[in-house]
Amino acid sequence: MQPYFAALVSVALSVVTYEDLEGRLRRRKSKLVTPILVLCMVVLAIIAGVAYSNPQDYSAIEIEIAKAIKAAEGGGTNGAGGTNGSGGTNGAGSSGTGGAGAIPAPAPPPAPAVASPGAAINSVTTTTMIRQAIADLDWNRGAGGYCPPTSPYITAAVSPVPFPFSDPVNPSQIELCQVLNPGHESDGSLVVLGDSHADMSKIRFVQLYQEATANNEPFPTVVFKTRWGRAMLPCRPEFAANIAMLKTVKPRAALFVIHWVQYINPGAPASRPYSAPPKCCLYEHKACAEQNMDDVTQIFAAFEHGLAELTALGIKVFVIDQSPEYSFMNPDTWISGETVKVPGPISRAQWKNEKNWLLQPLRAAVADANATMLDYADNYSRGDYLVLTDLEGYPVMAVGNHVTSNTARYHLTILDQVVTASRA
Repeated sequence: MQPYFAALVSVALSVVTYEDLEGRLRRRKSKLVTPILVLCMVVLAIIAGVAYSNPQDYSAIEIEIAKAIKAAEGGGTNGAGGTNGSGGTNGAGSSGTGGAGAIPAPAPPPAPAVASPGAAINSVTTTTMIRQAIADLDWNRGAGGYCPPTSPYITAAVSPVPFPFSDPVNPSQIELCQVLNPGHESDGSLVVLGDSHADMSKIRFVQLYQEATANNEPFPTVVFKTRWGRAMLPCRPEFAANIAMLKTVKPRAALFVIHWVQYINPGAPASRPYSAPPKCCLYEHKACAEQNMDDVTQIFAAFEHGLAELTALGIKVFVIDQSPEYSFMNPDTWISGETVKVPGPISRAQWKNEKNWLLQPLRAAVADANATMLDYADNYSRGDYLVLTDLEGYPVMAVGNHVTSNTARYHLTILDQVVTASRA
């Protein structure tokens, strides 16, 4: 209900009830009239307070947003519920393969009317845009068929030594292996490894592939190996296994995309003795008792060693940095009643200061391994400041600090250099 309409209804109800209700009560002499009216007002105030405190249960807009978030998260087991977002552990049981089962690329869709990354000063973000952004997680669309079970990207992923402790694995964290443009390794090869933030990159590579196809240009084979909510780090057995795979397959380029703040958030005392292998946190935005700074130091040391082994073989290695991340960047937090309030710009320098304990050793490890650090935020920033919508007012983020498919497809141009490197 619009505010002006609510005001008209209130005036109409006041006029209608003046004689029929208020007049009758005023003529009554009972001493109970006033206490009953006071009690009714208290009850109404309590109901109003409950509704105000729990808009997700009473606001039609909030209810729709909650449904959209639930649908998006429920479909995100293997990459946000895209067309290829389900399957067996390695896609071995699916009908798709890295060859004939690959999905052909359609002609590239027209780019949206957005002049450049960032937010227009006078752009207007609507509740409809927010609902669309929350559900805009189809990063897997067109990202290729599943890797066949005999693919070296699967068979060569064997850890050289057994992992020394029982690894906690959520049933939803199965590995998804997809091949975009299979059989074109002669035109270049790229392997993308990581979690759901690696899934986010897929749609940009699909866009580049579609553009190359439309222009009859060669395009490299791109392999995606992702696990939703799992750290592609030395605290998990698949890190060593995939390093071994990369050393065997020797792609021209490799891209690591990791949600660093989810897995590195030490909460254990510094005095706790270290035991190998290093521990990772399981849940984001919460310091974990199983990890302290000794674990963090060992994680980065082993990560650097693994990357250095790859670069020594001539593989061009890229790592995505940890971009600024706050809960208020998610558009579902921007709605108050029926109005939308987009947060102001976010300073990247301030984020760097807050997270220097994490960012400094991460960047040092990447640099010392002769790898290249990239930052998604470069594509939705103006100078030092992040912006949260594009020029039309459409949100950059969807849910869980994941960028929308729209953002990834049209604005993550920083990934284009990875494709260029994979061709060289």
